[in-house]
Amino acid sequence: MVERQVRIAEAMLPGLLDFARAWRPDVIVSDASSYAGTVAAAVLDVPSAVHQWGGPAVLDLEGAGPAGVPHPAYRRLFDHYGGDVTSRPALRVDPCPPSLQLFSPAERLTVRHVPYGTPAALPAELLRPSGRTRVCVTWEAGAPSAGAGDPLFAAAGELAARGVETVLAATPGQLAALPALPAGVRAVDGSSLPLWLETCSVLVHQGSGGTGLTAAAAGVPQVVVSPRPEQMLTGDRLEALGAGRHLPAVELAGAADAPARLFDAVLGLTRGPAREAAGALRAEVRSLPSPAVAVTALEALAGRRAG
Repeated sequence: MVERQVRIAEAMLPGLLDFARAWRPDVIVSDASSYAGTVAAAVLDVPSAVHQWGGPAVLDLEGAGPAGVPHPAYRRLFDHYGGDVTSRPALRVDPCPPSLQLFSPAERLTVRHVPYGTPAALPAELLRPSGRTRVCVTWEAGAPSAGAGDPLFAAAGELAARGVETVLAATPGQLAALPALPAGVRAVDGSSLPLWLETCSVLVHQGSGGTGLTAAAAGVPQVVVSPRPEQMLTGDRLEALGAGRHLPAVELAGAADAPARLFDAVLGLTRGPAREAAGALRAEVRSLPSPAVAVTALEALAGRRAG
């Protein structure tokens, strides 16, 4: 992952540095995995702030070698532009609630996750509970379109076949590429998900930070079918809290009993303490300060620079 992010930064940095030298910012804010922002801040001797992407992901993957030695590709990136590779962000803004976070010695400004979406047709009937067990199945926005062998698509069919009200939430592109829907499965534009997710009993997804925190804010138990390590962390932390189940995708791929295992995981979250654990997580999210506090912290960094 570090190598990929370094390649992205290499493509971004020439233009970013040209613009920053002309505009002369007092602070540079970037995504935690966007190394271009951190390098530019080091080169220009400007404070940097990073925003975590939401899940309990590794904070410092680029410096995770023995004794915190920077990753070689990360060091080369700084050396190429003459920046100090040991420089660290002055501020880390993290919307992941503390109970889901991984331990890190880095100080974080923890803020409340505010669910968001893009304009979409609102399925008004989903704003109200239907009296049946309603389960939402969704993919990451950037995930490839699902085929008939996809475990989440198979899970949707299995849930509907067993009498569960099943809603498939996906991007317009993913919806257009879907094969014929199993009987009883409804597909909607997932952009409206934050508006009606609270009416669902369980959310089944891949474990992305944004989707996981949207469900946490809604108090909905989650089944995570994780394709990659960062999503596995999300699944593991939710399961440890009792607010979810984690089923790695590699364990389900090609397994004849995968749909049944997913159904059992969903059913287990509709009964017992999972709802209470998800409710406690929702209360924790709501207790956190608004993201607006990050503005005050950024202003302080800018003032320090100006001073």
